[in-house]
Amino acid sequence: MLYEGVKTLVVENLEMLANSKVVPLFPTRGINDSMQQSQEEDIFLKAVKGIWDDHTANMTRIGQILKYMVRIYRHLRHPHHSHLQIKGPGVRQI
Repeated sequence: MLYEGVKTLVVENLEMLANSKVVPLFPTRGINDSMQQSQEEDIFLKAVKGIWDDHTANMTRIGQILKYMVRIYRHLRHPHHSHLQIKGPGVRQI
């Protein structure tokens, strides 16, 4: 359930970014000026790269948070498993 919620939010965010920041920058067709066309393509590719870089960094962070949450959840559900160690900033050893 948690993962489906995260998946839905990620998809909605990517769709919003595509519609608001990528689609408007698609290079226009029929431009005879190669310099202008090259500039449009450069702006478009930089926008896509920036969004992609942000997305991959955010996915790494979300993955780390979800892994941490799973460890905490498992420990709380099965506290007798002493081999589970919960570590991290601001976390007290149990």
